[in-house]
Amino acid sequence: MFDRKEYHRKYYETHREAYKAASRRHYMAHREERNAASRRYCEAHREECNAASRRYYMAHRAEIAEKKDAYKSRPRGDKYAWIKRGRLQAGLTLQMLATAAGCSESHLSRLERGEGDASPEMQERIAHALTRLLAGI
Repeated sequence: MFDRKEYHRKYYETHREAYKAASRRHYMAHREERNAASRRYCEAHREECNAASRRYYMAHRAEIAEKKDAYKSRPRGDKYAWIKRGRLQAGLTLQMLATAAGCSESHLSRLERGEGDASPEMQERIAHALTRLLAGI
């Protein structure tokens, strides 16, 4: 009995390399054509995109400048000013307080400047460390 699947499988196996080579030749023959079309599309739309970007900026430049100014002059906040006050009152360095609180100097510095945020647990550890160091324990 003739098995069509088996026939096609064997045919494909014997001609596989020829199929691969033909497919590769076809791909390579049209590669430059695809690249050229892609370049033409990019060049045609580059100026259009740049012009649209310029139009948007010119239409919204006052709003953009306001947002930049608002960001630069945003309040840094005194949320963690108590850390710096307590540290300076106790005559401590950032390193001493960071070691006592179990955190990094950079983290404490960011908190003092109002640039970071601390978890409630970290706030408690800093407060306890300040209390101990202020009391001289």
